[in-house]
Amino acid sequence: MIDLEAVVALRAVATNGSVAAAADALGFTPRPSRSRSSGSSATRASRCSSAPVAGSC
Repeated sequence: MIDLEAVVALRAVATNGSVAAAADALGFTPRPSRSRSSGSSATRASRCSSAPVAGSC
C-alpha cells in the first residue's frame, strides 16, 4: 500500500526545494517561544498539545 502522507511530504520537498521549507509549508515548524526560562508547565503543555507532530515538544 502507498503511504500517502509520505508522498505528500516528498512532493512538498520537491516543490519547496528543501526539507525545512517543506516543513514550513506543511505547518510542521515549531512556533518561536518568548523565553526559554519563562512559562509554566501548563503553558508548555498546552503549546505541545497542539503540535502537529507527536513528541515534537
